[in-house]
Amino acid sequence: MIEESNVRALLNGNVADLISVGINQSFEVPSAPILLAGIPAFSVLVATLTVDLSLDARFFVKIKASVGIDTDGFYVRESQNDSDYIVSAGGSIGIEMAGTGRLGVLPLIKVAATPSLVLNVGVLLDSKDSDDKLRLNELLDSRNIKSSINVGLNVKIAGEVGNSSVNFSQSLGSAQYDRILYSSGSVSFDRIG
Repeated sequence: MIEESNVRALLNGNVADLISVGINQSFEVPSAPILLAGIPAFSVLVATLTVDLSLDARFFVKIKASVGIDTDGFYVRESQNDSDYIVSAGGSIGIEMAGTGRLGVLPLIKVAATPSLVLNVGVLLDSKDSDDKLRLNELLDSRNIKSSINVGLNVKIAGEVGNSSVNFSQSLGSAQYDRILYSSGSVSFDRIG
């Protein structure tokens, strides 16, 4: 689509976008908890309590960039704020602990807690000049590239009464706790190594 501001800038001899493409892609590895152990805690007549331990691992990569060609050449648009990552990656690994109370073979109550260690890494582009575009020579300057590393703890707790397989269940609710263990903020690559 042709924008009026670009046509006006081109006719006045100012910098104008010729082609601009926004890239917004995310890739996530599908995750399903892997059962590590099913431990029978206790059993009285037809009532039993079991505790299951499962490994839950997740991973993602996101690319969000605006690139283009204007009358001055190729550019990549800089990050707009400290969380506007051009490329980010991360993941989590946790252990789900679920206790299930059964009457006979039907589960009647389930309470699960999942503590996870979370890691997020992001790359920001920050131009030192007045425009919001980084040219090829600016992309090669490590002072214009910043990284952010965050490590955190996430704990989720949820409960359910009834049996969802026979359409008789009620959620007991859920809660989530997040705590940042380490955060580097935005650090320029020339200060990392």
